[in-house]
Order: sequence, then structure tokens, then C-alpha cells
Amino acid sequence: MTVLLISLSVLLGVNLVMFCWAFGEWAWARTRKASWRTTEQVLLPAAEPRQPTIIMVHGFGGSPLDLKPLAETLHNRGFKVVVPVVPGQIAEAFAYGRHRFSPARYLEWLENILVTETRHRGQRPFLVGFSMGATLATIMAARGLSTRVVLLAPYYRLAMADRLMAASAAVARYLVPVVPRLMKVGINDPEGRKIYRPGTHLVCLRGFRHLRALAENAEKQITKIEAPILVLTATHDSVADSNRVHQLFQALPSASVEPCGQSDHALLYDADRQAVVERVVRFIETPKDAL
Repeated sequence: MTVLLISLSVLLGVNLVMFCWAFGEWAWARTRKASWRTTEQVLLPAAEPRQPTIIMVHGFGGSPLDLKPLAETLHNRGFKVVVPVVPGQIAEAFAYGRHRFSPARYLEWLENILVTETRHRGQRPFLVGFSMGATLATIMAARGLSTRVVLLAPYYRLAMADRLMAASAAVARYLVPVVPRLMKVGINDPEGRKIYRPGTHLVCLRGFRHLRALAENAEKQITKIEAPILVLTATHDSVADSNRVHQLFQALPSASVEPCGQSDHALLYDADRQAVVERVVRFIETPKDAL
């Protein structure tokens, strides 16, 4: 009986700490001015934008900052670039409520953005996704909603202990619904680590299970993709399983899968960042007939 009471006390204590942390993070985020970590970014060139629009989707627990280096480069080259905030993935979304965004809701959200932009500009946009954003972009590509797709370090499985982490989250979500980020966004380069900041430092475990469901869905959709697709992966990715990415895309005729040997997960903030940006720009600007 004593052991049980002690265990319950510890569990309640942990949950109290996590709730206070979540509330503090939420309150702090609501006081911040508009920035790449808190607000959708719409970058409009000074002149009439080149066609088509480029939609960029950030990662799990990330923010538009995930994609800032590439977004600004493409904007400077004359494209309209839109980097929305993925629902429930920044600190302004209270951590205990992030599970309300189901896999279906995420897909509906992104599909609406792509369809609306298609109607507005008269052609389907290009789509760039990082990590979770690449998971979502995979499904949108299979639905034919983009004419050209870039996946940066796409997430389909964790790099380590994928099944164990999934099983642990399935149980722990009832005991401790919100936990600190168990893994940092991998960056090898010291300068990149100084610049990059995540959208939130907390993980909703039910939200993580939704991400798992999206990843399983995305894996099944890959063979349906017909649009040209560039996939860039970190050879030694500490977050997403890069070997799985190669397995999934190796038989897809429209895909080009290229490794980044000096970087970890956050490709746009690591040692290969300049080469990654240049490769994506080249892919986007290459005429359709030359792909």
C-alpha cells in the first residue's frame, strides 16, 4: 500500500510539473510578436511572382523557422512562398490539447491550402515538406495536388527503437499525456545549433501517435506518386530512419533520392545546408521537360 501511494504521489507530481511547464510555455508564446516561430509566413516578391507558388510545411514540434533558409532563397529568386504553421505544433497551441488534431484533420488542413492556392493562381503549387511536413507532403503528392514535390528528411519511422517508442507512447499517454521532447532536432554543425529553435519543447504523446498514423498512411501512398519528387536524407539521421526512406522510394520512377553525408536531421541548419538549398533550387527551376 505504501509503495502504491508513493507511486501515485510521484505520478501526480510529474503531471503537475508538466502541466505548469505547458501553461508557462503557452503563456510565453502568446506574448511574443509575430516571428518565424509563431506565425505563418507569406513571402511576396517585389515584382509579379514566378509561377507556381511554393508551399512549405514544417516538422513535428517545429515551426516555419524549420524552412526559413530555403524559403528566403526561393523568395529572393522571385517565387511566392507560403510557410503555414502546422496546427498544434508550436508553443502557442496548449500542449495538452494538441491531440485534437487528428490525422484526417491534418490532411484536410493541407489539402485546403493546396486547393485554395490552385484556384487562386490557376495551377497547382509546388510542395516542400520537412520531417512531419514531408510525411504530409507525401500523401498530398499521391493525391496529385502538387506538380513537383521536395521531401527533406522525411519521417516514416524513427531512426532508433521505433516500435519500442510507439509501444511506450501508447501506454504512457494515459499516465503522463505530455512529456519533454525526448529527442532534439539533430544538428551536427555548431553554428546551426546556435540559430535553430524548435516550435515547442513539449510532446503530446497522443499527438505523436497521430504522427505515427500519418507515417503509416504515407508509406502506403508512395507508389501512387506520379509527380517529380526530390528526396534529400541525412545519411546518419538521428531522428528519422533514412534507410527506410531509400527502401520506400527506390522503385519509384519519378523519385530522386539523394544522401547528405555531413548532416543530421535538420538539413537546412547543418553542414550540408548550402548544397541542400542549391539542389532544391535547381530542382524547382529545372524546366518540366528536362526532369
